[in-house]
Amino acid sequence: MCDAFHDVMASSGGVLDGSGPLVAAFAEVWRRLSQGASAEWIDRTARHWDWYFDAYAEEADNRAHRRIPTVEEHFALRRKSGFVYAMIDLSQKAHGFELPRHAYDDPVLRRMLDITADVVDTLNDVHSVEKEESRGDLHNLVLAIERESGCDRRASRGSSDSSTTGAGSS
Repeated sequence: MCDAFHDVMASSGGVLDGSGPLVAAFAEVWRRLSQGASAEWIDRTARHWDWYFDAYAEEADNRAHRRIPTVEEHFALRRKSGFVYAMIDLSQKAHGFELPRHAYDDPVLRRMLDITADVVDTLNDVHSVEKEESRGDLHNLVLAIERESGCDRRASRGSSDSSTTGAGSS
């Protein structure tokens, strides 16, 4: 399926016969997004969508092997699977402007984009850890930190029975 989405973007929204309704719908969205956009915006946005699709294949492989990524691996993968970069591209399109290439080439802006993605994805992971853990989804920063640090959820929150109930306080 991901390969079909890659093909749609590479062919400017073309669809192979028999691709199915999901691929056809994505092709229509891609054609609409591409209308009036510069080649630079299209290339950058396609790259960000490619990251997103490829990251899900990598996450599926990790799930199949019950592998929790390291914190460093988590951030590298989550920056792709979190879709933040593509959302920034889509925001530009929605508001009728495009950041020029030289802005994206600036190391300060690149770092700002990474920080933005990290904040959005970290907040999502903190909020959704129990749900994801119950489904066996191991791609969560909380789980990666717990694994690397060797602490459990209670210790990572800094809580104990006495601190949450008031017992033992003077």
